[in-house]
Formats: sequence, structure tokens, C-alpha cells
Amino acid sequence: MARTKKAVDGAFEIYAVDDGSINSIIQVSDPLHMRILNELSESPLSMSEVADITGKAQSTLSVHMEQLVNRNLISYDFDKNDSRRKIFRLISKKIASSKDVIEHPKDDSEDFFDKLMDGKDFFKDALIRFLIKLDFSGLDFSPLTFDMGREFAMHISSRLTSNKVEDVISWIQEFYERNAIGEVCIYTFMPLTIIIRYGETFPLPIDSIASFNHGLFTGLLTGATNIPHVITKSEIFGTGNNYHKFVIEGQ
Repeated sequence: MARTKKAVDGAFEIYAVDDGSINSIIQVSDPLHMRILNELSESPLSMSEVADITGKAQSTLSVHMEQLVNRNLISYDFDKNDSRRKIFRLISKKIASSKDVIEHPKDDSEDFFDKLMDGKDFFKDALIRFLIKLDFSGLDFSPLTFDMGREFAMHISSRLTSNKVEDVISWIQEFYERNAIGEVCIYTFMPLTIIIRYGETFPLPIDSIASFNHGLFTGLLTGATNIPHVITKSEIFGTGNNYHKFVIEGQ
């Protein structure tokens, strides 16, 4: 099975694993291990499929796969049609990855946070301050903030009274406006393209905020329509990094 080679972000990734009694955090820095884990996040794979994707011999991979199993990052079951064939699957969750630390003027950052502190809307201020700090940390927490958006979508989905896409977007528009997060606009319907203009400008593109939006929008649309929705394109632009444009498509 041939796949397009997937880029692996950063020099290491952080996974949450279940050791049975407690949840643990594990750092993964081996490039091959990160590649395997990222591929398994898409779907379970056999050893031969992993070999085809990575270009590594199965004899070489067997050692690496055993290491990942022993670290509780992945597990395997035997193929029902071939008891000698193992099917590997991801049983951990990526919550962060490393990235370059972005240098920014201290005075500018303090002024920016001061402005947010003066805001009257707790939801907007608390959320944005938290997400910006994540982006300044030198770690990419996008997987975690995506999950935050999805969980928030599950929490508020009961308030939706319609399963129409337009009505779902209208609800989000009203919510973002009421909480002074930003202005949500439908750029096109085919494909569904959303542009958010934030009420604040930012000193750098805030990936964590973008991922929160992705989780919230896909979560609400998936729940309302019963059709899985994914983000296929995304960009942050504007001189103040205050525009976020992304495409949502049903699968």
C-alpha cells in the first residue's frame, strides 16, 4: 500500500499513554517511531504496510514495533483471516510536539497581555491568553487544543436545534460575536470555507487558536449532520495575524 510521505513535526513528540493504573506522558524522539505513530493515527496497519510506507525492511521494523508496543504507544491484534499477520493500531494520543521557540519583544508581549487582561469577557480573555502562552512555549500543542475544541463542541451541541450546516454556522457566528472572539463569515459553500476575523491582533500566527477553531467547527458539524468533517486547508494571514481561513469538508 503506497501513501504520500507524511511530514513529522518537530524534533520530538509527546504522547499520553494508559499504563493500566495511571496515565503517563512519554516523549518520542526517534524519527522512525514518530513516522510510524503518525501513520497509525490515520488507520491500523500490518507490518508489510508499515514497511511499504516507511521503506524499511520488515526485519528492521520488527524491533521498532516491539519497542513501541512495550512503551504502550501501540498494540496489535492478529488478522482474523491470517493468524500469522499482525495488525498494529495506535493506543496512545499525541498531545504536543516540539517547534522552534519564537523570539518576541518582551515589552510588546506584556502590552498585549495587559490589553487582554483589561477585557470584560472572561471566556475570550482566558482562552486566548492560555492558547498564546502555549504557542510561546516552544511546543506545538495543536493536537491538544483541537481536542479542546471538539470537547467544547460536544458540550454545547445539545443547544443546537437544527442539523442544517447554515444553522450550525449561524449559531457559531452568534457565539463568537457574543463572546467578542471574532467575526465568523462563510466565504464559500462549495467547498465550505470559513474566515474568522479576530477582534485582537497577534504578534505571531497562533496555531493553537486555529486548532481550537478546527476542533470546534468539525465537532459541531459532525455531530449535527452525522457526517465526519475534516479540515482540508487552513491559513492565518493579515498584518496582525488576525484572519483565519479554513476549508471544512464532509467525508
